[in-house]
This record gives sequence, structure tokens and C-alpha cells, in this order.
Amino acid sequence: MKWTNELESDPNAKPWDVFESLFRHIKNHRTFYEVLHKTGKDSILRTSLREKIGMTGKLSSEEAYDKVFFADGISGWIEEWIERGMQETPVELSTALYHYFNEVLSNLGKIFTYG
Repeated sequence: MKWTNELESDPNAKPWDVFESLFRHIKNHRTFYEVLHKTGKDSILRTSLREKIGMTGKLSSEEAYDKVFFADGISGWIEEWIERGMQETPVELSTALYHYFNEVLSNLGKIFTYG
């Protein structure tokens, strides 16, 4: 994807910058991504994200489940963002995602009990 080339060419980019960069790319190419979404072709983005994070058939089950949860979760955020008219800026969406990872996911152990 073009956005990864842009991000990877920035020597000052940090790992977390990938999300803001991705959201900015999608917003800058809004019409294209809206058409993908409206025609049910969101799987193109999902597949691309899976490939970018190294989703292959050679992974252990645990690695594969972790990667698919991550890639499809990001894809879901993007699909919902498009569906809601991309009201948030890329910075706002990236900040919300950062909060989600740090606050919500860190507390999952309190929500689920195994027994």
C-alpha cells in the first residue's frame, strides 16, 4: 500500500505513527475507500493489513490468532469510521485507538472469568 511506503520512508517515524499515517492516508483518499466500503469490498483493506503484519500459513495457531485479531480489529475501526462519515480526524482516531489498547484491553482480565 502507498501509505506504508510513505511511513517507511520517514526516518523519524515511530511504531505508533503507523495508525495515524494509515488513517490520514484513508481520509486523503476518502472517495476511494468509501466506494470500497459501499460496494462491500472492505476485505481488500483487511487482506492488505493482514499481509503487512506478516499473516502467513506458517505461523503457529497462537501467532495467527493474535495477528488476525489485531488486523481485523483495525480494519473494523476503519470500516466503522467510514460508515460514520469519517467525522474524527486521523489524530483523534489514532488517539482513541491508543486509549483503547492501553485502557480497555489491559482490563480484559477483569471482564472475563474462566471456570
